[in-house]
Amino acid sequence: MSELTPLVKVSRREVAEQIQTFLSGHQIATDIQPEGESHWLVYVFYPAQQPKAQALVQGWLTQIQRQQADYLWSNASPVKTKPGSQPGFSALLQIASRSPFMLLIATLCVVAFLASASLWFSPVRELLRFAPLGQVLESGQWWRLIGPTLMHFSAMHIIFNLLWWWILGGQIERRFGTSALVILYLLTGIASNYGQYLDGGSNFGGLSGVVYGLFGFVWWIGWIRPEWGVSLQRNLIGFMLAWLALGYTNILPLNMANTAHLVGLLSGCGLAALIALIGKRQS
Repeated sequence: MSELTPLVKVSRREVAEQIQTFLSGHQIATDIQPEGESHWLVYVFYPAQQPKAQALVQGWLTQIQRQQADYLWSNASPVKTKPGSQPGFSALLQIASRSPFMLLIATLCVVAFLASASLWFSPVRELLRFAPLGQVLESGQWWRLIGPTLMHFSAMHIIFNLLWWWILGGQIERRFGTSALVILYLLTGIASNYGQYLDGGSNFGGLSGVVYGLFGFVWWIGWIRPEWGVSLQRNLIGFMLAWLALGYTNILPLNMANTAHLVGLLSGCGLAALIALIGKRQS
């Protein structure tokens, strides 16, 4: 959230969306926000990419303006920012308002963590403990299929997961809508929880299975359909895959839910491939 950097301001949303699509083809993740009543700002997710993104957009705008392909481009003007400058608080509030489900899950995770850090650890842990489908149907406690995603066991655990949830979940919700993120959360969460349960029982928790599901989804959508405007930097893709592999080496001083990570990743990639195929057929 704090890394969003303003890049360019245009007078029409469709122009901003074309810029977003153009930059996604260069593996640059962006977001679009209204600026006043008549302009739109394109933000870059990662400040390190801002110089490259600005050079690409300026060159493209210049070329299009020379060719007079579309008079709308003449209303575009680069946003000059000082190194390290960030969007205003009102822009951040607008971003948050477009990601209500992402904020809801993040809030529930924080509440559950604070409760479990107090004398309520045992009741909170028991409330969110995973139960397979047969037990859920018998008891009616349907939330247990997804409950472990809200449970974290250390400050680093929840910070790591919520950072990725904010980046990936926010990007998906702003681009595809709240219902898309809800569906991805439920499907990848249940799949990763079930996988971990079958591998080692119900003594696990964390949002990382969902995080890997969203990572797989954004990674493959950005690869298969870059024109849809979601993507990840290659170094982040490499980091997530390396972290997944390290979990299986047992050299890390952490008790990682490796099966949840792997099943979440595979389910996210599978959903991305399925949605991309459906979108291709519809187009």
